[in-house]
Amino acid sequence: MIDYYFDIETAPRDPNDPNEKANLDPKTGKIITIQYQKVDPKTGMPIAPLTILKEWEKESSEQIILEKFKPLITCSCWDFIPLGYNLWFEFKFLKHKFKEYFNIDFPAENFIGRPKNDLHLIGVILNEGNFKGATLDSFTDKEHGGSKVLIWYREKNYDAIVDYVEKETDAFLKFWQSIKKGLPLMFERKTMQT
Repeated sequence: MIDYYFDIETAPRDPNDPNEKANLDPKTGKIITIQYQKVDPKTGMPIAPLTILKEWEKESSEQIILEKFKPLITCSCWDFIPLGYNLWFEFKFLKHKFKEYFNIDFPAENFIGRPKNDLHLIGVILNEGNFKGATLDSFTDKEHGGSKVLIWYREKNYDAIVDYVEKETDAFLKFWQSIKKGLPLMFERKTMQT
């Protein structure tokens, strides 16, 4: 079993799209980064460097970064266990983009049945059971949501996007490590007696 922190950043396909949420729909949005990092399943500590695949780099595109990522997401489900926050968003984009570029179908069962660690439920619990406002920046050191990524992308301030991704990864992993450390202390594990 190999856990990987996993996230994407998106932007509108058409920079002049008046829809402020065009980046949130895979039909009108595009993936501009795919980031992942191998994480120790026991401690939650990173055990490999953070990889950030960038759509804006020379000789790159959305299709190229998806092509680079494809071996991880199409391998055995036990070789890439996604660890993230609201992973349904990432799956929705991957499903649409893999069909568009590679004619690969990802039925919902591939996501629902796949082993994954999605901390969104914990965020909802910490937000007193409310889905609205249960964002990662509400419970971690993450400074803000991803809306600034759109501005930086339009301005071609790619260094700011990379900095945001790195800080978001760090904040998420600290959150995950504290959960892994603190949650077991709240509940004693029952051992089987013979």
